[in-house]
Amino acid sequence: MKLIVFDIDGTLTNTNHADSICFEKAILDIFPISSIDNNWYNYKYSTDSGILSEIIQSTLNRLPALKEIESMQRKFISYLKMAFIENKSYCTHINGSPTIFEKIFKSGWGHRQLVYGEII
Repeated sequence: MKLIVFDIDGTLTNTNHADSICFEKAILDIFPISSIDNNWYNYKYSTDSGILSEIIQSTLNRLPALKEIESMQRKFISYLKMAFIENKSYCTHINGSPTIFEKIFKSGWGHRQLVYGEII
Protein backbone atom coordinates (compact mmCIF):
# COMPACT_ATOMS: atom_id res chain seq x y z
CA MET A 1 0.00 0.00 0.00
CA LYS A 2 1.28 3.44 -0.92
CA LEU A 3 0.23 6.53 0.99
CA ILE A 4 0.49 10.22 0.42
CA VAL A 5 0.27 12.21 3.63
CA PHE A 6 -0.27 15.94 3.77
CA ASP A 7 -0.26 18.32 6.66
CA ILE A 8 -3.37 20.43 6.44
CA ASP A 9 -2.85 23.65 8.41
CA GLY A 10 -0.63 26.01 6.47
CA THR A 11 0.03 23.44 3.75
CA LEU A 12 -3.37 22.84 2.17
CA THR A 13 -5.55 25.28 4.10
CA ASN A 14 -5.32 28.63 5.85
CA THR A 15 -6.98 27.43 9.04
CA ASN A 16 -4.29 28.04 11.68
CA HIS A 17 -6.10 30.98 13.30
CA ALA A 18 -9.41 29.14 13.71
CA ASP A 19 -7.63 25.94 14.80
CA SER A 20 -5.78 27.81 17.52
CA ILE A 21 -8.88 29.56 18.87
CA CYS A 22 -11.03 26.42 18.79
CA PHE A 23 -8.34 24.14 20.26
CA GLU A 24 -7.80 26.45 23.23
CA LYS A 25 -11.54 26.89 23.78
CA ALA A 26 -12.16 23.11 23.71
CA ILE A 27 -9.40 22.47 26.24
CA LEU A 28 -10.71 25.13 28.60
CA ASP A 29 -14.26 23.80 28.26
CA ILE A 30 -13.37 20.19 29.06
CA PHE A 31 -10.65 20.53 31.69
CA PRO A 32 -10.75 22.48 34.99
CA ILE A 33 -8.14 24.96 33.82
CA SER A 34 -8.58 28.73 33.74
CA SER A 35 -5.97 29.58 31.10
CA ILE A 36 -3.26 28.07 28.93
CA ASP A 37 -0.29 29.29 26.92
CA ASN A 38 -1.63 29.45 23.37
CA ASN A 39 1.77 30.02 21.84
CA TRP A 40 1.96 26.45 20.55
CA TYR A 41 5.66 26.77 19.75
CA ASN A 42 6.39 26.88 23.50
CA TYR A 43 5.43 23.23 23.87
CA LYS A 44 7.83 20.31 23.66
CA TYR A 45 5.72 18.40 21.11
CA SER A 46 4.05 19.92 18.06
CA THR A 47 1.07 17.56 17.79
CA ASP A 48 -2.33 18.34 19.28
CA SER A 49 -2.14 15.25 21.50
CA GLY A 50 1.37 16.14 22.65
CA ILE A 51 0.37 19.70 23.49
CA LEU A 52 -2.77 18.54 25.28
CA SER A 53 -0.82 15.99 27.34
CA GLU A 54 1.77 18.61 28.30
CA ILE A 55 -0.91 21.11 29.33
CA ILE A 56 -2.77 18.58 31.48
CA GLN A 57 0.43 17.21 33.00
CA SER A 58 1.71 20.67 33.91
CA THR A 59 -1.59 22.04 35.26
CA LEU A 60 -3.33 18.99 36.72
CA ASN A 61 -0.29 16.77 37.43
CA ARG A 62 -1.68 13.87 35.42
CA LEU A 63 -2.25 12.73 31.87
CA PRO A 64 -5.64 13.26 30.22
CA ALA A 65 -8.00 10.29 30.34
CA LEU A 66 -9.16 8.77 27.06
CA LYS A 67 -12.75 9.94 27.71
CA GLU A 68 -11.49 13.49 28.28
CA ILE A 69 -9.46 13.41 25.07
CA GLU A 70 -12.46 12.16 23.11
CA SER A 71 -14.71 14.84 24.64
CA MET A 72 -12.16 17.52 23.86
CA GLN A 73 -11.83 16.31 20.26
CA ARG A 74 -15.61 16.40 19.79
CA LYS A 75 -15.75 19.95 21.20
CA PHE A 76 -12.84 21.03 19.01
CA ILE A 77 -14.44 19.68 15.84
CA SER A 78 -17.78 21.23 16.80
CA TYR A 79 -16.15 24.62 17.36
CA LEU A 80 -14.27 24.36 14.05
CA LYS A 81 -17.47 23.58 12.16
CA MET A 82 -19.20 26.57 13.76
CA ALA A 83 -16.23 28.86 13.06
CA PHE A 84 -16.06 27.82 9.40
CA ILE A 85 -19.81 28.37 8.96
CA GLU A 86 -19.75 31.75 10.71
CA ASN A 87 -16.66 33.06 8.94
CA LYS A 88 -15.72 31.56 5.57
CA SER A 89 -12.32 33.30 5.70
CA TYR A 90 -11.31 30.93 8.53
CA CYS A 91 -11.12 28.05 6.05
CA THR A 92 -9.56 28.95 2.75
CA HIS A 93 -7.19 26.94 0.61
CA ILE A 94 -3.54 27.63 0.02
CA ASN A 95 -2.93 28.67 -3.58
CA GLY A 96 -2.44 25.56 -5.69
CA SER A 97 -3.66 23.06 -3.12
CA PRO A 98 -6.90 22.10 -4.93
CA THR A 99 -5.03 21.19 -8.10
CA ILE A 100 -2.60 18.85 -6.36
CA PHE A 101 -5.41 16.37 -5.67
CA GLU A 102 -6.62 16.46 -9.26
CA LYS A 103 -3.08 15.69 -10.41
CA ILE A 104 -2.66 12.87 -7.88
CA PHE A 105 -5.89 11.13 -8.84
CA LYS A 106 -5.31 11.62 -12.56
CA SER A 107 -1.86 10.05 -12.22
CA GLY A 108 -3.39 6.73 -11.16
CA TRP A 109 -3.57 6.81 -7.41
CA GLY A 110 -6.59 4.93 -6.02
CA HIS A 111 -9.63 6.26 -4.23
CA ARG A 112 -9.34 8.80 -1.47
CA GLN A 113 -10.48 8.51 2.08
CA LEU A 114 -10.73 11.22 4.73
CA VAL A 115 -9.47 10.02 8.10
CA TYR A 116 -9.70 12.51 10.98
CA GLY A 117 -8.55 15.45 8.96
CA GLU A 118 -6.10 13.55 6.79
CA ILE A 119 -6.69 12.32 3.27
CA ILE A 120 -5.19 8.94 2.49
